[in-house]
Parts: sequence; C-alpha cells; structure tokens
Amino acid sequence: MKSILKDGGLYFDVENIKSIYNSLCIYISNPTVRLQKSKKAQYLSKKYSWKKTSEETFNYLYQIYKRYNNT
Repeated sequence: MKSILKDGGLYFDVENIKSIYNSLCIYISNPTVRLQKSKKAQYLSKKYSWKKTSEETFNYLYQIYKRYNNT
C-alpha cells in the first residue's frame, strides 16, 4: 500500500494488535491527523481511475496472450 497511499495514511503491522490499536487511537484522538491524511489520500486517489486500470489490465493480459499464443 505504501506505493499507492504514500504518506496519506497511517501504517501498522497487521499481525500486531498493539500496532493496530495505536494507529486507531491516533485517528480517533487526533482530528488534525485525520484531516491531513484524508486530504492527502484524496489527492493521491486522483491519479487512479477504473478506466485507466481496466485498460492497463486488459492490455497486459493481451500481451501475455500474444506471447504464449505465438510459441
């Protein structure tokens, strides 16, 4: 996720309850952090679209198909 969300969120160890708890506490208790992270995440999300994702996905699948169909 860091490659997509960058600094637009708080990260935690999914296998560590204390890590999850600490991140949630920061969001719950700090409205400034919530606002900053949400604005950054919204800004970063503008780079992505379903149209672009689907075009890139189908192009990739087509390239794989061509590669294996020609062998």
